[in-house]
Amino acid sequence: MSQQPKAPWRKDVNWFLAGASSGVVATLFGHPLDLIKVRLQAKSEYKGSLDCIAQTMKKEGPLTFFRGITPLYTLTIINAVSFVVYSNLNDLQLSYKQKWMRLNFARGQQNDILSDFALPTLAFYNYFLSGSGIGFVSAISCCPFEVIKIRMQLDSGVVKGIPLPGYKPPLERQYTGSIDCVKKLIKSQGLSALYKGFACTVARDVTYGGVYFTVYETLKSTLRSVLYENQPSKSNTNAHFSFIPVVLAGGFAGSCGWAAALPLDVIKTLVQKSDGRTSMQSSSIASTIPTTSTTSTTTSSSVV
Repeated sequence: MSQQPKAPWRKDVNWFLAGASSGVVATLFGHPLDLIKVRLQAKSEYKGSLDCIAQTMKKEGPLTFFRGITPLYTLTIINAVSFVVYSNLNDLQLSYKQKWMRLNFARGQQNDILSDFALPTLAFYNYFLSGSGIGFVSAISCCPFEVIKIRMQLDSGVVKGIPLPGYKPPLERQYTGSIDCVKKLIKSQGLSALYKGFACTVARDVTYGGVYFTVYETLKSTLRSVLYENQPSKSNTNAHFSFIPVVLAGGFAGSCGWAAALPLDVIKTLVQKSDGRTSMQSSSIASTIPTTSTTSTTTSSSVV
């Protein structure tokens, strides 16, 4: 008896679970590094990553590295939905490719031959479009959480009335938590404050998503063809080696994605950290670049 095809919803569930689990792992292990990244991008008082870690530990304590992590739990759901969207965008492009190919063949039997043996495949530009698409969807959903996260990460010191034994913070924290941060932002600047730097967020996520998935899918396919070149089929004997192309491709794709998106991420941080009373009050990318360049030049001169 022939096997029944799997229900389409099962594929979406698998992608959702994959996105959710990767989001949880990335949040738990990546947030301390993200805090260091944001502080280095927004402040000029640190000599480098190690100095930032040392000063943060000395002045605020180890738990500071997880400050602003609460909004990221919501981003885990967004990440899961993004994986489902990515899968469906790929399927949509495949269906359009197949329809386009059918238009180039005569009606009748050749259509059946095409359907059975000449199914279209996705090219690198299809992966770029799908990756950019989920980057756009993600930016719309996560921009408010990014604003809150950055505000919390840059809020140095301790909560008023709660001294930290053994540490001497230079000042008291502005926010007692993520909810307090949201309330104060809306009260002082309105709801629009939660979407400050939206254009920068879209530009960063679209760039990262497009580059990441293009490199990931292309490299994964290449590695699998090389590793299994002499294998007639991926049988159970070598199935446990299939994670190697995934891990290698994912790591390299992540590096390429951040290399392309990091300049935009710096600008986004500078825009979203502003309180509207400084020269950084504009949320446009173009207005931020001159200030960024001036700050970088000043910092470099002081180091020299």
